[in-house]
Amino acid sequence: MSHPLSRTILAALLAQSAFAGLITDLGAINFGNTWSALNNSNIVVGSIYSGNEVHAAKYQNGTITDLGNLGAGYGRAFGISGNGQITGESALANGEIHAFLYANGTMQDLGTLGGDSSGKAVNNDGWVAGNSYRSGMGDAHAFLYDGTGMTDLNRTGFSSTLANGINNNGEVVGNSVLDGGTYHGFFYKGATFTYLGGLLPNFVDGVNDSGQLLYRTAIPYSTAERTSIYTPGGPGLTDIGTLGGDTTQGRKINASGQVVGFSSPAGNPVDGNGSSIYQPFLYSNGTMVNINDLFPANSGWIVTGIQDINDAGVILGSGTLNGVDHAFLLDPNASATPEPGTLLLVGGAILAFGLRRRR
Repeated sequence: MSHPLSRTILAALLAQSAFAGLITDLGAINFGNTWSALNNSNIVVGSIYSGNEVHAAKYQNGTITDLGNLGAGYGRAFGISGNGQITGESALANGEIHAFLYANGTMQDLGTLGGDSSGKAVNNDGWVAGNSYRSGMGDAHAFLYDGTGMTDLNRTGFSSTLANGINNNGEVVGNSVLDGGTYHGFFYKGATFTYLGGLLPNFVDGVNDSGQLLYRTAIPYSTAERTSIYTPGGPGLTDIGTLGGDTTQGRKINASGQVVGFSSPAGNPVDGNGSSIYQPFLYSNGTMVNINDLFPANSGWIVTGIQDINDAGVILGSGTLNGVDHAFLLDPNASATPEPGTLLLVGGAILAFGLRRRR
């Protein structure tokens, strides 16, 4: 059995510019074969091609399981709880797409607030946060399913709300769009909807079991964004920094406050179309590193996508392996026994975060 290193030891490894870890190749990915989330048991959920159809699926210890569908040949999984409950979306026989909750081998239709619906995240109580895209209305309503039915989280004055996450305390976070088009985050718990407001657009991209919010806001008079961790009852907002440029977009936060996402490197480079180039990052114990720097130069991997991080610090991501699109699990805590499809990264990469200049 693998025993993860403590956060203190991990921080020491990073500080010493040394890294040893384990990477599990989840195989080639494309439009149909994708992986979206993982839990603390390293069970991964997403979708696979099954014949000519796309089905919701899970990956566990090298085995892929087709989760079936709600009546027709389409499904995708987007979230998984610590005890293995899964949520996502699947097609009905009549062509509608509904949010589902998968548990004990059964896929349950969660219904809709009108039009299609989709489950985005699920907690250990089987509560699902998701969105209902109301047919003919041109808007989206975030919902909370609590085992008995859906609660509409939209409010008067909002054209749309979109849920991004839920924790094991039943706290839901997401983003809202005012009728005038302004974007702001929201926090929902116990029938209380808290609109974050503010002069600048802001977004809440995640919440962990400690109630910490992954908070993203625009920088005045620019197109840049910065991500902070908001700790209730603590120091307020803590800016997690950048990889040297002016923008950071956090995607997921785990129970210990580690964050993964994307950030602009020094010089804020752009591609041939003028679009900003971002690099994947891991933020841990006050230090941000480029995830590509955690791989040896000869590994064949170039990381381009980051989907999730669990409470043990295992990262679900995607990129190219020798030029072919693949998904992976990266465990910064070296394991003694590789699982199927795993390459042990011995010695690791040299971390260059000390050389990065922040604005």
